[in-house]
Amino acid sequence: MFEETRQQVQSVAELEALLRRVAADVRSENGARPNTSAASEEYLKKGRSIVELIHRLEREYVRLTGDSPAVRKRAKSRVYEFVQHTTGLSRDSVNLYARCYEKFAGMPEALDLRISDMQLLLPDDADADLIGYIAERRRDTPDLRREEVRELIREYRMVRLE
Repeated sequence: MFEETRQQVQSVAELEALLRRVAADVRSENGARPNTSAASEEYLKKGRSIVELIHRLEREYVRLTGDSPAVRKRAKSRVYEFVQHTTGLSRDSVNLYARCYEKFAGMPEALDLRISDMQLLLPDDADADLIGYIAERRRDTPDLRREEVRELIREYRMVRLE
């Protein structure tokens, strides 16, 4: 659904341009209502920008200092700080954009979900079948409330346990 670039940063100017683009992407407002597929797509695009920047900065940190979990964590933290500073978003919001992109970017049915649905489906135990089920329910009944989606998820999990 979204193509992720894995190119190495070639210069400081290129990194600065990428930083400006990511900040603009995340800061941008879309005209879509929060319950439309356009809003979901925009949400995932913002997450993609953040994740792309994390990957690029991680590669540079690893190239310069060697690979370790601490180096990767530091790169991710720096990206989050940058996005927070340039957009005014909270760290939790930045993290949410990135997590939603990482979980839903490869799923075309995710565009049928509302952003609140994605948030409910973020836990690791929400597999592709559950996501597809909720997307189908959302297509059938677009005006489902968050509480109703939460109940559908609970019921789905109960049936799967039986």
